[in-house]
Amino acid sequence: MGQPVRILHILGNTQLGGAESRIMDLYRHMDRSVVQFDFVVHSKEEGYFNEEIRKLGGRIFRVPRFRVLNYFSYCRAWKKLLQEHRDADGRSEFHMIQGHMTSTAAIYLPIARKCGIETTIAHARSAGVDKGLKGILTRFLRRNLSKKADYLFTCSELAGISVFGKKAVDQGRTRFLPNAIDCQKFAPDPLVREKIRRELGIENCYVIGHVGRFHYAKNHEYLLCVFAELVKRKTRDYVLLLLGEGSGMEDIRILSRELGIGDKVYFLGNKSNVNDYYQAMDYFVYPSRFEGMPGTIVEAQTAGLRCLMSDTICKEVIATELVTTRSIREDPGLWADEIEQHLQYQRSSRVDEMKELGFDVHGQAVLMTDFYTKEKLLLISPMLHQGGFERVCITTARLLKPYYDVSIVIFDDADIAFDIRGLSIINIHLGVRNGKLAKMTNLMRRAVRVRKLKQRMKPVIAYSFGPSANMVNALSKTSLTSVFLGLRGYQDVADDPKMKLYVRKADRIICCSKEIEAIVQEKYGYLQTATLYNPYDAEGITELSKEKVTDLPWKMEDEDRPRILIGVGRDDPIKGFWHLIKAFYLVQKEIPQMRLIIMGDGSFEQAKSLVSELQLEQKVYFPGVRKNPYKYLAASEMFLLSSYTEGFPNVLVEAMILGRPLISTDCRTGPAEILDHGKYGILVPDMGDTEDYSGATISEKETCFAEKIIEVLKDSERQKELSELERKRAGEFDYDSYVDNLLKLCYNESL
Repeated sequence: MGQPVRILHILGNTQLGGAESRIMDLYRHMDRSVVQFDFVVHSKEEGYFNEEIRKLGGRIFRVPRFRVLNYFSYCRAWKKLLQEHRDADGRSEFHMIQGHMTSTAAIYLPIARKCGIETTIAHARSAGVDKGLKGILTRFLRRNLSKKADYLFTCSELAGISVFGKKAVDQGRTRFLPNAIDCQKFAPDPLVREKIRRELGIENCYVIGHVGRFHYAKNHEYLLCVFAELVKRKTRDYVLLLLGEGSGMEDIRILSRELGIGDKVYFLGNKSNVNDYYQAMDYFVYPSRFEGMPGTIVEAQTAGLRCLMSDTICKEVIATELVTTRSIREDPGLWADEIEQHLQYQRSSRVDEMKELGFDVHGQAVLMTDFYTKEKLLLISPMLHQGGFERVCITTARLLKPYYDVSIVIFDDADIAFDIRGLSIINIHLGVRNGKLAKMTNLMRRAVRVRKLKQRMKPVIAYSFGPSANMVNALSKTSLTSVFLGLRGYQDVADDPKMKLYVRKADRIICCSKEIEAIVQEKYGYLQTATLYNPYDAEGITELSKEKVTDLPWKMEDEDRPRILIGVGRDDPIKGFWHLIKAFYLVQKEIPQMRLIIMGDGSFEQAKSLVSELQLEQKVYFPGVRKNPYKYLAASEMFLLSSYTEGFPNVLVEAMILGRPLISTDCRTGPAEILDHGKYGILVPDMGDTEDYSGATISEKETCFAEKIIEVLKDSERQKELSELERKRAGEFDYDSYVDNLLKLCYNESL
């Protein structure tokens, strides 16, 4: 096995603090045969964690504390340190440098890059600065930090804005990395609770808790005022546990005596077993002036404690209903009121919940190992609302995580319909704009931002999904990143100006069907193409389909229960929903108990108008977007596709996985290839692209569509045959085949 990559972490010191504790939690859980940490500290003192760092295989280097007047000697110290750790070719032994001390990161990160460290990271962990001259100086030193680092990590949006500026956050430069803990250590334990309370002599007391260093940011003065108000009310025998140390501790001790609560406030200092002390607490109070993302609130929630924190703290830390916020500008008595309203509550473990939300250090260790060691890959999608190529994008990200450090770039985060937990999402905040000039300007702004991301992140591949994402990917091409453009439908290849740009810029054009690939090769003479069928999670789809549908407007328990047909797709002319509605009109005349669901994103105003004209309001249901569409497919007797053009319609395969008999138009690209020209399902002639939302006319092809539906509905043996054939064919579109083929393309191999 080769040597581990070494990551150089920059801190003020290695004492027992919030950021230091989070880094050490991560370090303990890393596979240190793959990734090893070293540290630079700005202190001569022997830190709390130094001995453990050395035992884990890390090294500790020292540079002088920055004091403005020593600017040049500070720079020389950094150059000397980093030059001593280069080989003969000038390559640094450190793979990356990660600056948690951001006040001077704009100084040492550029020096690190000049000394051969390839990747620089600035990590924002606080959403404020000290008061006075020190705070002013910190803001000054950070003013250009976003331009000095390749990656901008932040524990919260507030921390990102505070350290890197709102512009960097809006441009999608920051990467969210929550403060993670070893969740299992904080699971409620009655025996530990009893032991700690007995040791402190507080067995019968109601315990208010706080964990944090004695510093201006933590606002201990306000906490004591809240606690004094509680004591004065005498509703419980209250005590306050304060864990932590710091220069302000003695002032707070004096204030507690002045407030007459000195005998009820326990100054416990730093504790290596802080998790045990959460067990002894009944309520956690945190009135900070500013924070990045307080790991203590994460710990308290995991331990099942109710928490009251200031509304200046980032909302990302609110993972459960246990947390309430109030303003520190309010009278402390209102905080006391809030606490007393929730003195009685059922305390239970939140370990599984916090793990699922990404706050567990075991999962974060895997993510960071990927980041530190794997090649980067960008996926680009305009949005992540419910849609075919958006689903493929999300699935691709999850399937490629074992092989690459994957990030998804989106233009807008509105209406995200997919589970994105555990995925790196970069939102560049450039959503849809109306008007030709605005659209053109927006396109160029998107391309500039994505190009900057590519230049800083250095991904080996950028793979885009959908026309607008393809344009941005092509226009943002850089020399170090291969451009993969995904064509999702016939409309993509029919757009000559875009296709001419694509064939000039693309390193690979990935098509969703062989017919589309053939058009690209024959019409545009571009041969670096491949067909990659969309992947499907048959097991997951089947499991989700078992969920009961409860919102249908029809009574499904009646003996003469409705029989349901379903069509799925966004409100778009290409879906041909006027054909479907007219065909359904004929079907329900023949079989009155038939009902129709049209599910998808959009207003469907014209479709609803046609439904009304044909007096079908009681028989056609428009549920809109649903996060679990599969239960509606499973509740239906037949799936119908009426499009006049498609790429590779995902919902067709999803219906096949569930064994729903289906009838589809033989439209341009997609259905015929999926159904092998009718071998695995029924194809009817394309009914045309001329929109006709008038109920007065029903075409011959629409009548033919209706007749075929009726024929299958009346033949149970035919339905069973179709169901078996479709399930068999759907098995060919599995995850393994998709991953194998996509990796071949990534490695520049032929399919």
